[in-house]
Amino acid sequence: MKLRLIIIALLMIAMSACNIASLHPLFTKESLIFRSDILGNWENKEDDINDWIFKSNEDENLPGYDVVFTTNDFTNSKLDTFSYKVHLVKLGDYYFFDFERKLSENEEAKYTAFISPLISSHSFARVEFKNRQVIIRFFDYDFLKTLFEQQKIRLKHERLSNDNIVLTAPTEELQKFVLKYADEPKAYQEALVLKRKES
Repeated sequence: MKLRLIIIALLMIAMSACNIASLHPLFTKESLIFRSDILGNWENKEDDINDWIFKSNEDENLPGYDVVFTTNDFTNSKLDTFSYKVHLVKLGDYYFFDFERKLSENEEAKYTAFISPLISSHSFARVEFKNRQVIIRFFDYDFLKTLFEQQKIRLKHERLSNDNIVLTAPTEELQKFVLKYADEPKAYQEALVLKRKES
C-alpha cells in the first residue's frame, strides 16, 4: 500500500503520460559523463517543444545539466516552461539522458498540501550527437507494455489500476534493459532533433 502511494505521487510529476516513469535513475556516478558542447540554447522547429536551454548543474559529485524547455500550450495559446535535472549517461557505445523534473517554488508549495509523499521520477531517452545536432529518442510506453504482456522481459515494475506502468527496478537492471534495446527502432518514440539556436 505504501509503495502504491509513492508511485501515485511519482506519476503526478512524470514528464508525460507517453513516457516511461522510473523510481530509480539510469545513472551511477561511474557512468556519468559531461559534454560541454551540449551547453547553450537549442531549438526543435518540428515539435511543440521549441526551445531548450542546457546549463551546467555545477555539481562536482554528479555532473549534469539544468535544462529548461518551452513548449506551446494550445489550450490557452501561451508558452509553458518546464525545468529538469538531466544527466548524460554512457553505457558501452551508447548515450542516454536521464530526466528528473524540477519543481518551481510555487509547485513545491502546492505539493506540500498533499498527504502522500512527493517522489520525483525519472524518464530515459537514447541520445545521439550527429552533424552538430542532439537527437533525443524517448522510450516508447506501448513497446514496454507489450514486452510485459508477452512476458519477454523480467523488469521489476508496478502496474496501477489505470494501467500505467512504473518501473521499480534498480539502476543496474535498468542499464541492462536500455542496452538490450538500444538498437531496436520500435523501442523509441519519434526523435526530437535539436539544432543550435542562432543568436
